[in-house]
Amino acid sequence: MKQRIFLYLFSLLLLFPLVYVFGTNLMEARNFISAQSMAQDGNWLIPHLFTEIRLNKPPLPVWLTAPIFLIDASPSLLALHVPVILVTALLGVFCFDLHRLLCGKSRANLYAGIVAASMLMTIKLGTANSWDIYSVVFMTGSLVALLEKSTPWLVLGTLCMAASILSKGPVQLYAMLLPFLLASLLCKRTIPWKRVALMLFGGAALGGLWYAYVWLSIPNVAETVAMEEIGAWGNRHTHPIYFYLSFPAFAGAWALPALASLGGRTFCREEPSDLWEKHKFLLCWFGLSLLLLSIVPEKKEVTSCLRTYPMRCQRRCCSAAGFRD
Repeated sequence: MKQRIFLYLFSLLLLFPLVYVFGTNLMEARNFISAQSMAQDGNWLIPHLFTEIRLNKPPLPVWLTAPIFLIDASPSLLALHVPVILVTALLGVFCFDLHRLLCGKSRANLYAGIVAASMLMTIKLGTANSWDIYSVVFMTGSLVALLEKSTPWLVLGTLCMAASILSKGPVQLYAMLLPFLLASLLCKRTIPWKRVALMLFGGAALGGLWYAYVWLSIPNVAETVAMEEIGAWGNRHTHPIYFYLSFPAFAGAWALPALASLGGRTFCREEPSDLWEKHKFLLCWFGLSLLLLSIVPEKKEVTSCLRTYPMRCQRRCCSAAGFRD
């Protein structure tokens, strides 16, 4: 528990001073305007951008930001970033637990949390009120809950999965959960299929309530937006399949360790068999996630690479443990 508290406070102390560094981008400004409209109009189920209905993005980040405008009609930029920073700080804690569950108890668990919290994209998107950081954090929490065995974790994992769906739709089911399950199958790791089914069903049911409400309330607008978003996957921000090979650069100071973790002494089969199996699974998980992202025509460097970061920090810290030993 002390390590989790340390990681959470470390993230807060890292993120809050950097709020003014990156400035406010267009998407963040739209989030704030929608949150302000929501607080003023009292319409919490149909987000608006000024007077225009805005369904292009799910509502959870707006829901979390809107109460700031209820407290203060003209909040500071720092106050507007409180919700996203409080959520982003959970990423280091979840990666700590994920590494513990995948690789066993060791000092490397703490390293995994520190790496996840201090990567460049975590800092950039965690101080930019990005929809992506919300969905990645919550899906990482779902993966932790999937590997835990208690009922409270099952409930928490279901809520996190619903929150991820309400933050970015089903994107992380494809980019994070699916490669995790495929890597587990390929590496012959035990998969708790019952927990997977319960979390998927519960998360999809809870997360889908808002989508169902919107579809029933304003079907014409919802259908138009849905068709636009589906079409965007194939004809907007299109890039070649090798586009994501620049992924190490977005780790910031961890770029060189990211490259080093892809090879070296820890990849030798002379390593203890259990350590080799952990390396193999983590590399397979990362590779499949990168492959699934690459085959989608629409590619965004910053936000899409973020989805591979939880498994990358696991891989990097597992390698560090191997070098240390």
